[in-house]
Amino acid sequence: MALLTAKTFSLQFNNKRRVNNPYYPRKALLCYQLTPQNGSTPTRGHLKNKKKDHAEIRFINKIKSMGLDETQCYQVTCYLTWSPCPSCAGELVDFIKAHRHLNLRIFASRLYYHWRPNYQEGLLLLCGSQVPVEVMGLPGPRSDTTQEGEFPGQSNVQEEEGKIGERKQEFLALQLLPLGPVWFPSSISEFTDCWENFVDHKEPPSFNPSEKLKELDKNSQAIKRRLERIKSRSVDVLENGLRSLQLGPVTPLSSIRNSR
Repeated sequence: MALLTAKTFSLQFNNKRRVNNPYYPRKALLCYQLTPQNGSTPTRGHLKNKKKDHAEIRFINKIKSMGLDETQCYQVTCYLTWSPCPSCAGELVDFIKAHRHLNLRIFASRLYYHWRPNYQEGLLLLCGSQVPVEVMGLPGPRSDTTQEGEFPGQSNVQEEEGKIGERKQEFLALQLLPLGPVWFPSSISEFTDCWENFVDHKEPPSFNPSEKLKELDKNSQAIKRRLERIKSRSVDVLENGLRSLQLGPVTPLSSIRNSR
């Protein structure tokens, strides 16, 4: 496959709040990795917006053209410079619903128009349809109790979810939301993985890669918090939905989250 240049990676995955002088447009770029569960070699590629087709739509068309074996499951990871727009979010949800053998996970370097309600709804639609959306970022320090294949703090999340899990399942079932498989990759660096697998390293870059990755990680922390605030809206919707269904008293999730 054609690889990105180090300059393209540095400029387009730049997650600073504003672009310093000289100004340049930060374009939509999508890097994808398709991994068959039978252990075959992953398929990688990258796409950008072309005319009226966003990179996400081109990605959907690309996967469709591969003629994948629908009896085999595939894990698909996408690294995006910008999170999907509402229209692309809907197209991705429809695509995954029609292709249950694909398990898609999205990582974005930046959030696109994150302050607009319809763009927030698009992100929530993806997450509510078993298409996890996260912000790219280098992993933090792992605790001694963190197991391989878990995210740091995953055990605490599981414990909290167990307190409301039964009523949550009833609510989701009534809403006819898909409860497909959710996979948790091992603790790796999304920026590092993208740098190592999608960038041409034949020519030495004009910057220090290690320092660049540290800078991206530092900038990502505020973006991660912003996304979590958006996701918290879905928790409020769940609480209200459980109450309206009269499934019994519901322990507020906010109190569970703040218990520590």
